[in-house]
Amino acid sequence: MEPHAPSRTTDRNLKPSIQHLIVLTAIKAHKFADQVQDSTLSSMSTIRTSIEGHWKASEDGDIEAEHAIYAEDAILDYPQSGERFRGRATIAAQRGGHPAERHFTVRRISGEGKLWVSECIISYNNVPTHSVSIMEFNESLVVHETQYFADPFAAPVSRAALAEKIPSRTIEGELGA
Repeated sequence: MEPHAPSRTTDRNLKPSIQHLIVLTAIKAHKFADQVQDSTLSSMSTIRTSIEGHWKASEDGDIEAEHAIYAEDAILDYPQSGERFRGRATIAAQRGGHPAERHFTVRRISGEGKLWVSECIISYNNVPTHSVSIMEFNESLVVHETQYFADPFAAPVSRAALAEKIPSRTIEGELGA
């Protein structure tokens, strides 16, 4: 037997320990992936619940609960008017001073991680306006929100043969219905 050649006994002894190590590593990786997934799903569920609570509080006129979703130093942008509001207190103050009667119907909430989007119909004195709210989260609080507003308009007759009516979509427990 050559001095540098491994013996068959040594190879057989190493193989089970390498296989064992591979199996253990795979099991640990799988458990870690499950924990990360569970944590991510839990976090996503918590954020979705917070957003739903925000819109419900908005509908109910509960100013404190409506703005609990925002970080102390949150920013709210209205690109169409060019306005930026800094800080939870300022955001609440500008909304609290709105002269119109407001109602909110949430059409859809979607997102994951740090970015979530809500599609809503906000009625001001019974006049509907479509709104898209883009919320950026840090942990469980909104640090930046951008809201876009659009009034409904009649579809041109020239597209009638190409289009179909959008079915009504709402989330469970529709707000403002």
